[in-house]
Amino acid sequence: MEKATKTDELVAFSNELGKVQEEIERIKGRMRYLEQNVAYSTIESRISQIISSAEVIHAGDRGPLMKRAAAALNGTYAMLSLCFQWLVIVLAGARRWFCSLRLSGSRYGSFAGGAGEAVRYPAQAEGA
Repeated sequence: MEKATKTDELVAFSNELGKVQEEIERIKGRMRYLEQNVAYSTIESRISQIISSAEVIHAGDRGPLMKRAAAALNGTYAMLSLCFQWLVIVLAGARRWFCSLRLSGSRYGSFAGGAGEAVRYPAQAEGA
């Protein structure tokens, strides 16, 4: 600017300086915009793998298909037999209650009159 002697050179230099300052302001504005939006775009993720579970998964994949199918069928059979055993136990325990209902002759069993007595209705009492 000190070297410029003519007005035209000063005006041209001033225009050039204005363009440079405008470019600097534009870049600063862009930097501020990016700095403000960086906080919103930060993603934090943590991924971990438990080694023992991965080993179990991979160990289960080994072996022929028929061996795995046979093991599955054996497990199903064991579960069904366990359910059948419990059904037999429950029915054996309930057998006494079913027999007392049938032998008492009452409509409600031994629970209606208490202590195993049959309940007598008014119509039955007159005829007796």
